Amino acid sequence: MSLEKIKSEILKENPNWLLVSTLAKEIHENQLETNTLGFKKGIINIIKVGQYDNYDFYKEIKSCFESDEYHYIANDDVREFNKWLASKPNLSDKYHIVITSKANILSNSLSEGYECNLYKGGIRLKYDKKSTKFILKNDNIDISFEKGCLKQEVRNITLNKLFN
Repeated sequence: MSLEKIKSEILKENPNWLLVSTLAKEIHENQLETNTLGFKKGIINIIKVGQYDNYDFYKEIKSCFESDEYHYIANDDVREFNKWLASKPNLSDKYHIVITSKANILSNSLSEGYECNLYKGGIRLKYDKKSTKFILKNDNIDISFEKGCLKQEVRNITLNKLFN
């Protein structure tokens, strides 16, 4: 349907290029394979966390999504990340999830021409073993869950999608 709108808009004497661009982006995003949290294949999924939260987020995400389909990078070594980018990785075969506190990981990815899906992650009450809370946000996801409960949250999101 959107493809037909694009074709008809382009054929007009004065096309609305913003509409064409928006529809093309929508088609592109719909073709990307995504998981429950909105991680996408074919692009770099970046979770921007606090300075000492990489490993905690890595453990939570990996406990929920642990298969050969997922490739994780959970450190702040920008030079090592740049080497990985320079190797021209094939992003279409896996979900590539980068968990970092360094802002230049995102800027380096974008400057190399890679599309990115940005999330913000936070941890509250990290040193209180009983009630550590994780927060994960982007344009489409806004969840809060206790340590070890991400699988339950993913299940709830899946059920909500099925019933709505």
